[in-house]
Amino acid sequence: KVVLLSAELVGLKMDLAAEIRQRIADATGIPAEAVYIHCSHTHTGPEARTGLTALSDDTAVLQEKYIEQLCLMVDKFLESGFNYFDTAHGYLNKKSEPALREALTSRYPRDKYILTDKLSGPYFNSQEEIRPLFQAQLDACGVDYFDFYLMHTQNRDLFAKYKKCRAYETAIRLREEGRIKHLGFSAHGSIETVTRFLDAYGEYMEFGQIQLNWLDYEF
Repeated sequence: KVVLLSAELVGLKMDLAAEIRQRIADATGIPAEAVYIHCSHTHTGPEARTGLTALSDDTAVLQEKYIEQLCLMVDKFLESGFNYFDTAHGYLNKKSEPALREALTSRYPRDKYILTDKLSGPYFNSQEEIRPLFQAQLDACGVDYFDFYLMHTQNRDLFAKYKKCRAYETAIRLREEGRIKHLGFSAHGSIETVTRFLDAYGEYMEFGQIQLNWLDYEF
């Protein structure tokens, strides 16, 4: 027997997830190791990740411990026939990209995985800052190109900022140079903002990730 639990949350801290598993095990007799928790990554659910997560902790012992665990998870993931990995520059206090380098890109040939990264608004304020940021992401991940690259979290304010900084034009040029294989966007804003974005740049986008809550199909 197993338990599959789906939560309308962006994510859960590891210690909270462990507590949930144990409580379920105590109530049902099903081992905690057989309790699987999935979060939908909604950006409008309640906050359940307060405090530092494992990889964002600065303790060297914890860093080594969780990198070792991450390597095992990556191995199992690939052995099971999956190959898609997603990160962003700000995830886990900027430690997600280096963690992927240690657990994935330094250990497997480039054709064994698909890697997605994102251009996130907090990390640039001008067009001139975008290319150095992009190169820093490549270096942090230990790769020469990204398979997929997203214009991250397009909402009303960020759409205006990306236009002002010519972020879309810069990303399009990076794709032409072969440093991005497929260019797309993610959106957590209103349908009006997404429509304005697609009217302006949709012809250049190959894919999109939108937030669609289970209880809000009007989006």
